[in-house]
Amino acid sequence: MASRRKRGLTEDEILQLVFDSDAESDICDDEDVSLDDGEDQSDESSSDVEEEKNVCAAEDPLDPLPPSPKARKMEEWQWEEDDSVENIVKHSFSGQPGIKRSIELQVGGSPTALGMFNAVPGVAIWSIIALHTNAFARERQLLHPDSSWHETTADEMKAYFASCVLMSQVKKSSIQSYWSTRSVISTPFFATVMSRHRFWVLSRYLHFCNSLPQSEDRLWNIRPVLDIILKSIGAAYNPEASVAVDESLMKFRSRLSYIQFNPSKRARFGVKFYKLCESSSGYCLNFSIYTRKSEKTPATDGLLCRADTLTGNALAMKI
Repeated sequence: MASRRKRGLTEDEILQLVFDSDAESDICDDEDVSLDDGEDQSDESSSDVEEEKNVCAAEDPLDPLPPSPKARKMEEWQWEEDDSVENIVKHSFSGQPGIKRSIELQVGGSPTALGMFNAVPGVAIWSIIALHTNAFARERQLLHPDSSWHETTADEMKAYFASCVLMSQVKKSSIQSYWSTRSVISTPFFATVMSRHRFWVLSRYLHFCNSLPQSEDRLWNIRPVLDIILKSIGAAYNPEASVAVDESLMKFRSRLSYIQFNPSKRARFGVKFYKLCESSSGYCLNFSIYTRKSEKTPATDGLLCRADTLTGNALAMKI
């Protein structure tokens, strides 16, 4: 089979192709020129904008923020070297630790625990408790007469509290068990001090102050007795130079507005005390019961450093 020959282009067709290609190249050149002009214009416009920004920034600069009061205060401080610490004179302790002379005269040459107990609080505390207990009982008798009541004395109050202290040593399930006559659980000592009914009556009318509450003081109901204790323990003993201030939690789970909860303590619920004690012996020179914060009580009330309980150079916090 014979192959067909391709027909060549005529002269007119060749010229037509040449003219068409020139027209397309012109169009492309025009487009390139227009694009280049656009790029130049955009570059010029962006440069103009930057120049305007620089001019505006130069004409209207932003004022820097003023420094804070704390920064100004830091700048005003002038640190200087001071050698005054080296010039401090350390005075040796000049006090005479031990029981004060007035207490020694009361207890005699061979003091006993009972003699010290009677000398430090004194007999006045028992008289005050008996006085307020009788006054409260008379008020209650006007509303609810009780024929079994008769007025108490300072000696009976002392015996009552001695029984309470002994109950903390002899653990029993109830109050009436201490007066039980059963041979297996009997403790005849309590019956020799006072009868069970008398103990209950004294517990019902026990009072440490008058019945008029004082809203400013949350410890108003024990304030008279508390003041006597604080004064007596501080005036009975001269501490050594080393003293310590620490807190203590007395176990108590009844209804009280200032009960504290501290899971790290052995008694998790109780009344918190701040105590000033001698480091070596643990003798309590002063204490304060924490009754929560109060807006009426200044933050520094009762927490000022005073030297009336110490002598020489040993100063401690007067709680």
